[in-house]
Amino acid sequence: MKKTILTICLLILLTACKQDETKQNKASTAGKSNPTQEAEKKADPKEKEEKKKEKKKTRKRIKKKDLSTKKSTKVYKNSKYGISINYPSNWFAKDEDDSFTKEKFITFSNLEKKCGKGNCPNDYSAFFVRIYSSKSETHNEFDELKSKYEKLATAKELLTDNKVNFYLISKQSEKPDETWDMIKPVVRAFFQGDKYSFMFYIATEIPSGSSGQEAEVEILREALKTLKISGQSGKVTKEEGKVMNLSGAYYYYLETDNSVAPYKETALKKACFNPAQTETVNSGELFCFNNTKEALDILGIKEIDKACKKYWGTAEIKIKGLTDDVSISKSDPCIKNGNCAFNEAELIEVIKLYEDTPQCGK
Repeated sequence: MKKTILTICLLILLTACKQDETKQNKASTAGKSNPTQEAEKKADPKEKEEKKKEKKKTRKRIKKKDLSTKKSTKVYKNSKYGISINYPSNWFAKDEDDSFTKEKFITFSNLEKKCGKGNCPNDYSAFFVRIYSSKSETHNEFDELKSKYEKLATAKELLTDNKVNFYLISKQSEKPDETWDMIKPVVRAFFQGDKYSFMFYIATEIPSGSSGQEAEVEILREALKTLKISGQSGKVTKEEGKVMNLSGAYYYYLETDNSVAPYKETALKKACFNPAQTETVNSGELFCFNNTKEALDILGIKEIDKACKKYWGTAEIKIKGLTDDVSISKSDPCIKNGNCAFNEAELIEVIKLYEDTPQCGK
């Protein structure tokens, strides 16, 4: 009996000791800080800022992938307005009406339902297309906005085979005017057609807590590269055309008999150029300068000799705003008739002349 009582006492004592030891361990553990948490607390503020920036970059990289392959995109088509454009496959396209102007616009967004200013989620992305009829009074708004952005843009591009003016106002620049409540950067792109004109822009409701609009700018830029407009011609702001250096031969024809066959009539008394870059510039076809008087002066053709039927030479030149409205096939009747149209560009300067003076062909 005594042994039994003694055994029970020992068991109770051992249990009490273990419980006390467990409490001490918990207290000891609670007093120690987690190594990972401690490291985060001691982390350099600059490192934290770099991590935040990296997260934003990751978000942008993901968004840029949206339009990187055909598999990741859907195609929006509208036969009435002759517009076709690709947009991210996980986005939604919706045709809408402006209740005030009665003009049409298209919304491309990653949200199925529309959100308003102040209640859009942080991952909200969108761009819009506003459609202006050339016969509508509201087309004046299109002209005014295009002119405004042309003057204020800090970066300008020509997209979609030189048919779309793309204007960007960077984060560091001022707002277009004090009445515009926009998150920077601000972007607008314009296609000016003879039937319908289109203005493309990104959402202004993107929350300030998101990565801003940089990623959306890239999505719109990539979408515009897939843009197709049918049933009408486009007109860009020529002075905003791409600047490029070319080498080749220049001509100034004074008589049709000495002119290039497809352009005997149309290139007469025009300063023209035949690029050596046959694969990459104007398909190697002749184009003419839209600033004839200045071009002749730049090329050194200043005093015309009546005995000359043409002037010519070879040079490396700098041009701006080469159009691509004209393409000629071998079966075009204009080739036989000598009245083919040609693309145009502005001659800016001669980089190098390969002859001392323009050659006179008699």
